[in-house]
Amino acid sequence: GTNLLLSLIKASLHARVLDRLDVGFSLFWKHAPLDQVLAGRHDNKDNFRKVVAVAMVRNPLSLFTHYVGWSEKHMCGKTWPKVSGSMLSEHCGPFKPKVWSWDGDGQYRVEAADVAELWNADTNAYLRLLPQMGFRHTLVLRFEDLLGNATQAMGRVARLLDLPEPAGVRLPDGPQGPMTLHGRAPSLHEFQARTYLAQYDARTLAIACSRLDLGLMRELQYTDCDRVAPYRSKAVGHARPCWTAAILCAAVFRALRAHSNS
Repeated sequence: GTNLLLSLIKASLHARVLDRLDVGFSLFWKHAPLDQVLAGRHDNKDNFRKVVAVAMVRNPLSLFTHYVGWSEKHMCGKTWPKVSGSMLSEHCGPFKPKVWSWDGDGQYRVEAADVAELWNADTNAYLRLLPQMGFRHTLVLRFEDLLGNATQAMGRVARLLDLPEPAGVRLPDGPQGPMTLHGRAPSLHEFQARTYLAQYDARTLAIACSRLDLGLMRELQYTDCDRVAPYRSKAVGHARPCWTAAILCAAVFRALRAHSNS
């Protein structure tokens, strides 16, 4: 999504993106965990107030399908053959990427309980921490916004930069990233038809939704998990009545105990 965003900004706005693919260097490594962005460029903190920071998020259920077969597409350092319960349950990291000298030569550390928790942590940081870091303005854009209405999305960026809003923005036809396989048409189809869900069986989808922060998903208008029944481990299946209504069960227990003591 970040490479598509860069292409759209270059094509539709009178602005430059502080990324090696645009100007030959970065303000910081764009894939760095947000709390580590200055690991390679400590002296750039004073420049934050001069620039607008745009964070890109994506529906995690779609995102996870693009991790399959590509350890370079995420920050766990692992390769998975398909979306599965084991993929969603494996510990993520510790992964210690070191970026190139032209991008600050920084050393980073990424670790999470699993890929869902990694999405939770990163997305929460974009929504809560990014606005507190001293940038001139900040914006969180959904990848789906670029696909669904690129003109409107670029208009939001233009307003933050005090630039004229573009009259019309067309998505480029071909892949935009060095590790991107699909261009405009397949990406639009995946977004509009929600074809990514076909890569999940019912159990795997329930596991994914049980690990994702549903509050964050709803805040970003990702509602796929709202239609999914809660995941239940077989080991605790017998405890379901009190697991799903703990307050009610506690009240009933207290009432029974009071009755037995009377």
